[in-house]
Amino acid sequence: MKKVEAKARKKAEKMTKRPPFQRIIGTIKRIEPLVAGNAISGETFKLTAEDGNEYKLRFCDSWSRARKIAKNSRRFQHILPHFYGREGRLLLYRWVSGTELNKLKHAGNIDKEHYIALGRIYGEVHAVDETVSKRKAKQFFSWIVNGLLKKGIITKEDSRKLFRLYREKGDNVEHKVVLEAQDLAIQNFMVESDTGRILMLDEEGITHRLKGLGMHKSFTKFFDEEEKRWFLEGYNKVHSDDYFTKEYQDFLALVHYARDVWTKARTGRPYDKPLKNLREYLNKN
Repeated sequence: MKKVEAKARKKAEKMTKRPPFQRIIGTIKRIEPLVAGNAISGETFKLTAEDGNEYKLRFCDSWSRARKIAKNSRRFQHILPHFYGREGRLLLYRWVSGTELNKLKHAGNIDKEHYIALGRIYGEVHAVDETVSKRKAKQFFSWIVNGLLKKGIITKEDSRKLFRLYREKGDNVEHKVVLEAQDLAIQNFMVESDTGRILMLDEEGITHRLKGLGMHKSFTKFFDEEEKRWFLEGYNKVHSDDYFTKEYQDFLALVHYARDVWTKARTGRPYDKPLKNLREYLNKN
């Protein structure tokens, strides 16, 4: 975390010397790196202008990533915070004031309508139906498994079994890679104060992944049975869940468990629990 904080401070210093988006923001009064809570990458900042207006700025590590996120930010203006535009690898958004859904849940104030709204948001991303080659899914899975093998987290025997299961289970279901909201954890969503809308705060979280992977992750890690029903009620208002069969969920489980271990391992977080889930899955299969 200290390295991330130091990296963020350096970027903030550079922006102080060469302020971005001056035509929109004007004079910047304060730049605050966001390296706590959900914003742990060191790539996001809160900007406060002299006139009191607040903004969120995202720094992208590549031009292609910046263009991709900008494209989705324009496409999903009704889901994401208002997007002002892009300057090179920098993206500017309106700062959202409101209450995070996870705080509502901890206070016991989250209800059916919130989950229906989440389902609608997820369904609207899928409704775009932007499909790319299934090879991307296989490449993604290979990257995960090979990464786990190189780090010594799994054995060669484990990797061979993972690849075999991917082939077998993938051949038994129709799967495709689409635009996907890959992290539906409720801390990534906020009820906006002035409109009451639920907005997704993780603008980089919309990317090409196996269809339904984000939903499977949330159903496995975050939602209880009643919350799942509410979520699917909202989802089915804009997109059918017919594809989300038990066989398909089993295939997604394989990818999800492996990805969960890899995500935590490569970011330096404890991965004992997800590794246990992965090994239990392998033992059952």
